[in-house]
This record gives sequence, C-alpha cells and structure tokens, in this order.
Amino acid sequence: MNLNDDIDEIVMGGDQTTANNFLSNTLQDAKIGTWFEFSDSGKKNTQRGKLAWINDDTSTFMFVNHAGKQIVKKSHFKLAKEIQDGETKILSHDNSPLLTRALNSIHQKLNLNS
Repeated sequence: MNLNDDIDEIVMGGDQTTANNFLSNTLQDAKIGTWFEFSDSGKKNTQRGKLAWINDDTSTFMFVNHAGKQIVKKSHFKLAKEIQDGETKILSHDNSPLLTRALNSIHQKLNLNS
C-alpha cells in the first residue's frame, strides 16, 4: 500500500475532514525532490514534475521537469484538491540517488524470486 492508496482509503471512508487533514499534513511534510504526476481532468495527458520549491508564506509549490524547467506552480489548496480528486499523484518520497534506488529495486526483485 502506498500514500495514494492511503488517501483513497480515507476519502472513500466518507470523513472529509479527516481526508483534508491527512492531505494537508502530507503536503506540509512534502520534501524538495518528491516526484508528482499531474493529469488533466480526462486523465489522457500526464506530466511528471519534481517538487523544486515551496513558498512557506503563500503555500505555493513549484514543480520542474527532468530538465529543471518550471512546469507548474500550485497552491497548497489546489494541489490537495487535485490529489483528492485523483488528478495528481505523489510518485516518490525517495530522494536517494538513482543508482541506489535501481540497486535496491533489483535486490528486492531477486529476493522475491528466490
């Protein structure tokens, strides 16, 4: 189970206040380097962005693409709403280097096959 599953479980449970608090806390704990996936309302087009900057005064989150170019800025409220609606997903909280993540993934797969 991942973070998005936790969010879905809380939202489906019907307690909107709990879901909103969970999302707020999740976004407050978001770290620079976390990857998100944004989709349009039809979920046909998706775009991935890495959290590059958080303005604590205005609660604005800025995301960049793989090349480091800004792709979108979103308010805390809008981002939480999009996550709740399933238009945005949190992909990774792991900020470790790519090679480390790749080796860990290979190790896990080898352990599952043995």
